Amino acid sequence: MKQINSRYIGKYKSVYLLFIGDTHLGNKYFNKKYLDEALLFAKRNRDRTRILLMGDIIEAATKTSVGRAVYDEFLLPLHRL
Repeated sequence: MKQINSRYIGKYKSVYLLFIGDTHLGNKYFNKKYLDEALLFAKRNRDRTRILLMGDIIEAATKTSVGRAVYDEFLLPLHRL
């Protein structure tokens, strides 16, 4: 385990760490409600929240990718940005 010291200087004694990953924006199973709620929480607690993006934010499957993800997409890659 590695401890990371924050350089946070503010009026709060602690901060919220909001880990966001595996959202797969563009996939038909993308949970927009979950992401909206997480971002609303961050917005309401803006002064003491840090967001850490962990990967697989967008669905980036191609026809040669393993699995069926390319067939479960509802947004074209350019529309996800």
